[in-house]
Amino acid sequence: MNKLVIILFLLLSTSNIAQQLPTIELDSSRLIENYSSEMSDELLQFDEFIQFRYHSSWTRSHTCYVIGFTKGRWKSHTYKVKYRGDHYFTQTKHTTETRRNRVRINDLKSVLAYLDSNQFFNLDVDSLNSSEMKIDDNVSEVLVVTDGTSEVFTVRNSQGIFSIHTYMPEYFQSYLYTDDRRIFIESREKFLSLFD
Repeated sequence: MNKLVIILFLLLSTSNIAQQLPTIELDSSRLIENYSSEMSDELLQFDEFIQFRYHSSWTRSHTCYVIGFTKGRWKSHTYKVKYRGDHYFTQTKHTTETRRNRVRINDLKSVLAYLDSNQFFNLDVDSLNSSEMKIDDNVSEVLVVTDGTSEVFTVRNSQGIFSIHTYMPEYFQSYLYTDDRRIFIESREKFLSLFD
């Protein structure tokens, strides 16, 4: 009897492991067309995924953090993309240093629930990248940063692939607070905690 109770408890507590990404209602203008030609081999294996990376034009490599869903299971790994060539726009992309990570399913479920409950997948990209401060009715000031770093989430679900991105979020948040930017920063930290 005790064995049966333990087995039932384990089955019930793990029955939601195969949950996919939450249903996301997207404006079709947010979907990225022809993204598959740019996807790395690491992403092609997943039916659904969330990828995070920092991006800048002055570095020759980017580390990507991915959780992906395929064949009823979630997988997690990091990989590094290195660029070769003299100029950013003519560089070729090579994927190196793939590392599989073990992710605890309760941690993953917690992160997915957090992202969903905070409306992360529906953040307003304009609000995330707002850089104009209104001084008074007739005057505004625009904050500008050059050679900074963008932070990019790429999400693939049953509707397609879309991106949630912002430029230098902590810097701009310190001068021009937005709730969307706060949610992005908190969600990024929660997501990256899966890779600690």
